[in-house]
Amino acid sequence: MCLLPLPVYLAKGATTIADERFQMKQITTYATGAAALLMTTSLAMADLTAEQVWEDWQASLAQYGEEIDLGTANRSGDTLMVSGVVVRATDEMTTFEVAFPEMGFRDVGDGTVAVTMGPRYDMMVTDNTDSSITPVTMRMGLEQENFEMMVSGTSEELTYDFSADSMTFSFDEFTEGDDTIELLAELVLNGVTGNYVVEPGELRRTIQTYSAEDAVVTMDIVDPGGPGQFKLNGTIDSLSGGGTGAVPTDVDMADPSALFTSGLMGDGDLILGRSSYDFEFVENGQPTTGRVTSGGSTLNVSVDEGVVDYEGEAQEMAVSVVGGNIPVPIDLEMETYGYRFAMPMTKSEEPQDFRLGLTFAGFTMNDFLWNLFDPGTVLPRDPATVSFDITGKGNWLFDLMDPDEAQAMAMSDTPGELHEMNLSNLVVDAAGARLTGDGALTFDNTDTETFNGLPRPEGEVNLTLLGGNGLIDKLVTMGLLPEDQAMGARMMMGLFAVPGEGEDVLNSKIEINDQGHVLANGQRIQ
Repeated sequence: MCLLPLPVYLAKGATTIADERFQMKQITTYATGAAALLMTTSLAMADLTAEQVWEDWQASLAQYGEEIDLGTANRSGDTLMVSGVVVRATDEMTTFEVAFPEMGFRDVGDGTVAVTMGPRYDMMVTDNTDSSITPVTMRMGLEQENFEMMVSGTSEELTYDFSADSMTFSFDEFTEGDDTIELLAELVLNGVTGNYVVEPGELRRTIQTYSAEDAVVTMDIVDPGGPGQFKLNGTIDSLSGGGTGAVPTDVDMADPSALFTSGLMGDGDLILGRSSYDFEFVENGQPTTGRVTSGGSTLNVSVDEGVVDYEGEAQEMAVSVVGGNIPVPIDLEMETYGYRFAMPMTKSEEPQDFRLGLTFAGFTMNDFLWNLFDPGTVLPRDPATVSFDITGKGNWLFDLMDPDEAQAMAMSDTPGELHEMNLSNLVVDAAGARLTGDGALTFDNTDTETFNGLPRPEGEVNLTLLGGNGLIDKLVTMGLLPEDQAMGARMMMGLFAVPGEGEDVLNSKIEINDQGHVLANGQRIQ
C-alpha cells in the first residue's frame, strides 16, 4: 500500500522547517514503514479466516518493527477484535512509534475477510541524538472516515480492495524542549479507492493502484520563540498512482543500509491534477503573500539493486509573490519543469549508472521585473529555456547509508570513483542567445596527478553559440557590461571558438587526449 507519497513529502517539508535534526532518510524510511504496517499482509492458507489474516498481520508487523506489543485478540461471533497494538522502531537517530486503533477481522462467509479499523491512529517520532539536553518529539496522526477493506483470493495471491470517504494525515504537534508548535500541517484525501495484490514468500511482492478524487493541504506554523508565522492552503484536483514492490521478509526496515543491500526492489508513480497553493509568511508584522499553481505533475520513483531513481515533471507552473521585504511584485511562469536524478546508494567495486537531468522550458517573468534592469527593452523577452542531461558510470568507496562510513567518507579525499560522463541535450536559450552542446568523457582513476588530484579525463565536448556577440552588444548598450570587459569576453570566445555557418555563430570543440593535453578546435591550450 502506497497511499502516503504526499504525506511523506509533507512530513519531510514540515520537519525541515521545524528542526533539521529529523533527517530525511529517517522520516522517509519510517513513514514508508508506517504505510506498510497499515495495509500490507499475506496469507498462509487459501481458505481465508479472520485468525489467518491476523496471524499474517503479525508477521508483517514483525517485519517493520523492532518492539511489538500485540495487545489482545478476542473472538466474538464472526469477528476477531484486536486492540492495544503498538509497534516501535529505534535507531541512533530517532524512535518511531505507531499505536493502532481497535481492528476487526470479520469472516464474511464466502471465503473473504472484511477488515475494519478505528477512525484514528497516532504516530510519534522522537529525536535520540541529544534528547538528554533538548528533548525533541513530533506527533502525527491518520484519521479515516468510512474506511472499508475486503481481502479475497488465495494464500498464493491475496487481493485487497479498499475505500474511504476521506483520509487525513496530520502533523499535530512538534515539541523542542519547552517550546511546542501545534497543528503544523494537514493533508486530506477525499474519495479514496485502491487495490493491491500480494504474493507472499521469502520475497514479498506487491502490485498496487490508488486514487483520490481531490486533496486539500493546509499548514499553520508559528515560531514560539519569534515573530514568524507561515500559512498555506492548497487544493489538488485529482490524485492517482500505483507501483510494484519486492521486499525480503527478513529485511530490517529501520536500517537504511540494509534496505539497499537486501534485494529490495520497487517502483511507484504519483500523478497530480491541476493544483493551486496560497501562502502567507508574516515576519515582524510584515506579511508576504503568494500563490503557486500547476496544470499537473508526475513523479516516478524506483529502487533496484541499490540505485535510487527519481523522475518528475510539472506543467504550466506559475508563481506570484508580493509584500514583506520584496520591493516589487514577482510573477513567474514556466511551461515545463522537469528533473531526473539517479544514483547508487551502496559502495561497489564495479561502476554503476548515474544520471542528472534538469529542464526549465518556456520561462517568463513580468515586465515589472524586466524593467528593473532593462527599462529600454533592449533584450528580447521571449520565453527562456535551460536544460541538460548528464549520464555516466561511477562507484562509491563508502556506504552512504552507514553512519560510520558516511563520517569516514566526509573526511576522505576520494569518496568515490568517476569512470564515464556524457553530456546531451544541453540548451541555454535566453535573451536572444542560444547555447547547445554535447560530449563524452572517460576517466582514468589511476592518474590523479595530471589534473591536480582529479582522475584524468579523455574525450571531447562540442558547443555551438548562436547570437553571443549580439548579446554582448546589447549588454554594453544597457550599461551592464563595460567595454573593456566586453572586449575580454570576445577575446575568450576567439580563443575557444571558431566561426560557424551563418551570422553570429561560433563553434567550439574542446578535446582532452590520452596524454592529458587540452585542445580547443585543434589548438593546444594546456
